[in-house]
Amino acid sequence: MDERLLQRLEDILEAIERIGVLTVHMDEVNYCREDNWPVRAAVERLVIIAAEALIWVRHHESQVFADIPDGPRAISLRNVIVHQYQHVDDEVIWQTIAECLPELSVQVGAMLTTQKDEL
Repeated sequence: MDERLLQRLEDILEAIERIGVLTVHMDEVNYCREDNWPVRAAVERLVIIAAEALIWVRHHESQVFADIPDGPRAISLRNVIVHQYQHVDDEVIWQTIAECLPELSVQVGAMLTTQKDEL
């Protein structure tokens, strides 16, 4: 068992949990409001952190990454934020938060439990 894998899985979960804290009382309209730019900036940073950890998993533990169906979607969103920042669509980020992150959290949480059980 690679301790680095456990750390990356924990990093993903922590980023998702922090996004949840930032957006817990929001809906899409509130998230996309112009005056909520600090929340959007923080969420984007946390998406990047989670996706960077997923990229590490993809490169170093490809079999583990294969068991994370929502991993590629999170990495794709990171690529838009980082490389095409002028095209970031707040509604797309919100949809990812609402649709992808809860399931990604379950997937990664289960994976983390399994990996810890194998220690």
